[in-house]
Amino acid sequence: MESSVIQLSPEVQRICSMFHFGWASRKDLDLEKDFGLFSAVRQALGVMGYDLLTTPEWYVIRLRKEFDNDTFDQFHKRYRDINRSHLAMINILYVKLILPTKMKAISDDAPGTRPYITHEEILYNYGAKFQNRKANPEKRISEILKVLMKYGFVIQPHAGLLKYEAGPALYMLREELMDKTYETVMRGFVQEMQESMQESEAEEGILEEEQAND
Repeated sequence: MESSVIQLSPEVQRICSMFHFGWASRKDLDLEKDFGLFSAVRQALGVMGYDLLTTPEWYVIRLRKEFDNDTFDQFHKRYRDINRSHLAMINILYVKLILPTKMKAISDDAPGTRPYITHEEILYNYGAKFQNRKANPEKRISEILKVLMKYGFVIQPHAGLLKYEAGPALYMLREELMDKTYETVMRGFVQEMQESMQESEAEEGILEEEQAND
Protein backbone atom coordinates (compact mmCIF):
# COMPACT_ATOMS: atom_id res chain seq x y z
CA MET A 1 0.00 0.00 0.00
CA GLU A 2 1.47 3.32 -1.05
CA SER A 3 1.62 6.08 1.53
CA SER A 4 -0.04 9.33 0.55
CA VAL A 5 2.11 12.43 0.33
CA ILE A 6 0.69 15.86 1.07
CA GLN A 7 2.11 18.62 -1.05
CA LEU A 8 2.46 21.84 0.93
CA SER A 9 2.67 25.16 -0.81
CA PRO A 10 5.39 27.60 0.31
CA GLU A 11 2.68 29.79 1.85
CA VAL A 12 1.28 26.91 3.94
CA GLN A 13 4.80 26.02 5.07
CA ARG A 14 5.45 29.64 6.03
CA ILE A 15 2.24 29.85 8.05
CA CYS A 16 2.87 26.54 9.85
CA SER A 17 6.33 27.79 10.83
CA MET A 18 4.67 30.72 12.64
CA PHE A 19 3.37 28.32 15.32
CA HIS A 20 6.79 27.65 16.88
CA PHE A 21 5.48 28.94 20.24
CA GLY A 22 2.16 27.13 19.82
CA TRP A 23 0.19 30.15 18.63
CA ALA A 24 0.15 32.98 16.12
CA SER A 25 -1.42 36.41 16.56
CA ARG A 26 -4.40 37.21 14.36
CA LYS A 27 -2.87 40.65 13.91
CA ASP A 28 -0.08 38.97 11.94
CA LEU A 29 -2.18 36.28 10.30
CA ASP A 30 -5.73 36.35 8.96
CA LEU A 31 -6.65 32.90 7.68
CA GLU A 32 -10.39 33.47 7.60
CA LYS A 33 -10.18 35.62 4.48
CA ASP A 34 -9.14 32.55 2.48
CA PHE A 35 -11.01 29.38 3.45
CA GLY A 36 -8.91 27.26 1.09
CA LEU A 37 -5.70 28.42 2.76
CA PHE A 38 -7.25 27.92 6.21
CA SER A 39 -8.20 24.34 5.31
CA ALA A 40 -4.74 23.61 3.90
CA VAL A 41 -3.03 24.89 7.06
CA ARG A 42 -5.43 22.95 9.29
CA GLN A 43 -4.80 19.78 7.28
CA ALA A 44 -1.02 20.20 7.47
CA LEU A 45 -1.14 20.73 11.23
CA GLY A 46 -3.53 17.79 11.57
CA VAL A 47 -1.02 15.48 9.90
CA MET A 48 1.47 16.52 12.60
CA GLY A 49 -1.08 15.67 15.30
CA TYR A 50 -2.40 19.14 16.13
CA ASP A 51 -5.83 20.73 16.18
CA LEU A 52 -6.09 24.35 15.07
CA LEU A 53 -8.16 26.50 17.44
CA THR A 54 -9.44 29.99 16.77
CA THR A 55 -9.63 32.48 19.66
CA PRO A 56 -10.48 36.20 19.57
CA GLU A 57 -6.81 37.20 19.29
CA TRP A 58 -4.84 34.09 18.29
CA TYR A 59 -4.73 30.95 16.25
CA VAL A 60 -3.66 28.24 18.69
CA ILE A 61 -2.49 24.68 18.06
CA ARG A 62 -3.20 21.95 20.59
CA LEU A 63 -1.90 18.40 20.56
CA ARG A 64 -4.64 15.92 19.79
CA LYS A 65 -5.86 13.79 22.66
CA GLU A 66 -4.64 10.51 21.15
CA PHE A 67 -1.05 11.84 21.21
CA ASP A 68 -1.43 13.46 24.62
CA ASN A 69 -0.39 10.59 26.91
CA ASP A 70 2.56 12.22 28.70
CA THR A 71 1.38 15.81 28.53
CA PHE A 72 1.94 16.54 32.21
CA ASP A 73 5.57 15.37 32.07
CA GLN A 74 6.16 17.38 28.90
CA PHE A 75 4.51 20.38 30.54
CA HIS A 76 7.00 20.27 33.42
CA LYS A 77 9.95 19.87 31.06
CA ARG A 78 8.89 22.92 29.08
CA TYR A 79 8.15 25.15 32.08
CA ARG A 80 10.89 24.24 34.54
CA ASP A 81 10.45 27.29 36.78
CA ILE A 82 6.74 26.67 37.35
CA ASN A 83 5.98 25.22 40.78
CA ARG A 84 2.83 24.21 42.68
CA SER A 85 1.84 27.82 43.30
CA HIS A 86 1.97 28.56 39.58
CA LEU A 87 -0.05 25.40 38.85
CA ALA A 88 -2.66 26.50 41.38
CA MET A 89 -2.91 29.89 39.67
CA ILE A 90 -3.17 28.24 36.24
CA ASN A 91 -6.11 26.19 37.53
CA ILE A 92 -7.82 29.32 38.84
CA LEU A 93 -7.25 31.17 35.56
CA TYR A 94 -8.50 28.22 33.51
CA VAL A 95 -11.73 27.99 35.51
CA LYS A 96 -12.33 31.75 35.44
CA LEU A 97 -11.20 32.56 31.90
CA ILE A 98 -11.50 29.46 29.70
CA LEU A 99 -14.46 27.46 31.03
CA PRO A 100 -16.92 30.38 30.67
CA THR A 101 -16.18 30.54 26.94
CA LYS A 102 -16.73 26.78 26.60
CA MET A 103 -19.97 26.95 28.56
CA LYS A 104 -21.08 30.04 26.63
CA ALA A 105 -21.47 31.91 29.88
CA ILE A 106 -20.77 35.25 28.21
CA SER A 107 -23.94 37.17 27.46
CA ASP A 108 -24.91 37.52 23.81
CA ASP A 109 -26.01 41.03 24.67
CA ALA A 110 -22.39 42.05 25.13
CA PRO A 111 -20.56 41.06 21.93
CA GLY A 112 -16.80 41.23 22.15
CA THR A 113 -16.81 40.84 25.93
CA ARG A 114 -14.09 38.49 27.14
CA PRO A 115 -13.79 36.89 30.58
CA TYR A 116 -11.26 38.61 32.81
CA ILE A 117 -10.06 38.52 36.39
CA THR A 118 -8.54 41.30 38.46
CA HIS A 119 -5.62 41.19 40.86
CA GLU A 120 -7.98 42.33 43.62
CA GLU A 121 -10.38 39.44 42.93
CA ILE A 122 -7.56 36.88 43.06
CA LEU A 123 -6.24 38.38 46.29
CA TYR A 124 -9.69 38.51 47.93
CA ASN A 125 -10.85 35.01 46.93
CA TYR A 126 -7.60 33.04 46.84
CA GLY A 127 -5.02 35.11 48.73
CA ALA A 128 -4.70 32.65 51.62
CA LYS A 129 -3.58 29.91 49.22
CA PHE A 130 -0.56 31.95 48.15
CA GLN A 131 0.62 33.13 51.54
CA ASN A 132 4.04 32.00 52.70
CA ARG A 133 6.72 33.10 55.13
CA LYS A 134 8.83 34.91 52.53
CA ALA A 135 6.17 37.13 50.94
CA ASN A 136 2.68 38.41 51.65
CA PRO A 137 -0.15 37.17 49.37
CA GLU A 138 -0.36 40.38 47.32
CA LYS A 139 3.34 40.32 46.43
CA ARG A 140 3.34 36.55 45.85
CA ILE A 141 0.35 36.74 43.48
CA SER A 142 2.07 39.51 41.50
CA GLU A 143 5.23 37.39 41.19
CA ILE A 144 3.26 34.35 40.02
CA LEU A 145 1.29 36.32 37.43
CA LYS A 146 4.50 37.85 36.12
CA VAL A 147 5.90 34.38 35.39
CA LEU A 148 2.66 33.22 33.77
CA MET A 149 2.58 36.34 31.60
CA LYS A 150 6.11 35.53 30.43
CA TYR A 151 4.95 32.13 29.21
CA GLY A 152 1.74 33.42 27.61
CA PHE A 153 -0.78 31.90 30.02
CA VAL A 154 -2.27 35.28 30.82
CA ILE A 155 -2.13 38.76 29.31
CA GLN A 156 -2.57 42.23 30.75
CA PRO A 157 -4.42 44.15 28.00
CA HIS A 158 -3.87 47.58 29.54
CA ALA A 159 -0.56 48.56 31.13
CA GLY A 160 -0.98 49.75 34.69
CA LEU A 161 -4.45 48.20 35.02
CA LEU A 162 -4.33 44.98 37.07
CA LYS A 163 -6.89 43.21 34.90
CA TYR A 164 -5.99 39.91 33.23
CA GLU A 165 -7.36 37.90 30.31
CA ALA A 166 -6.56 34.42 29.01
CA GLY A 167 -3.32 34.17 27.08
CA PRO A 168 -2.78 31.78 24.15
CA ALA A 169 -0.92 29.18 26.24
CA LEU A 170 -4.01 28.79 28.45
CA TYR A 171 -6.08 27.81 25.40
CA MET A 172 -3.57 25.05 24.62
CA LEU A 173 -4.39 23.16 27.82
CA ARG A 174 -6.87 20.31 28.03
CA GLU A 175 -9.23 19.52 30.90
CA GLU A 176 -7.30 16.28 31.47
CA LEU A 177 -4.11 18.24 32.12
CA MET A 178 -6.00 20.53 34.49
CA ASP A 179 -7.16 17.48 36.45
CA LYS A 180 -3.54 16.33 36.74
CA THR A 181 -2.26 19.73 37.84
CA TYR A 182 -5.09 19.98 40.38
CA GLU A 183 -4.06 16.63 41.89
CA THR A 184 -0.46 17.83 42.11
CA VAL A 185 -1.51 21.11 43.72
CA MET A 186 -3.72 19.37 46.29
CA ARG A 187 -0.99 16.88 47.19
CA GLY A 188 1.33 19.83 47.68
CA PHE A 189 -1.13 21.65 49.94
CA VAL A 190 -1.67 18.51 52.04
CA GLN A 191 2.09 18.04 52.37
CA GLU A 192 2.56 21.68 53.37
CA MET A 193 -0.21 21.36 55.98
CA GLN A 194 1.41 18.24 57.42
CA GLU A 195 4.82 19.92 57.56
CA SER A 196 3.29 22.99 59.19
CA MET A 197 1.57 20.82 61.82
CA GLN A 198 4.83 18.99 62.52
CA GLU A 199 6.67 22.30 62.93
CA SER A 200 3.96 23.58 65.29
CA GLU A 201 4.14 20.41 67.37
CA ALA A 202 7.93 20.68 67.52
CA GLU A 203 7.73 24.33 68.61
CA GLU A 204 5.16 23.45 71.28
CA GLY A 205 7.42 20.65 72.51
CA ILE A 206 10.37 23.04 72.82
CA LEU A 207 8.21 25.60 74.63
CA GLU A 208 6.92 22.99 77.09
CA GLU A 209 10.46 21.79 77.72
CA GLU A 210 11.66 25.34 78.39
CA GLN A 211 8.75 25.96 80.77
CA ALA A 212 9.50 22.71 82.61
CA ASN A 213 13.16 23.71 83.02
CA ASP A 214 12.10 27.08 84.43
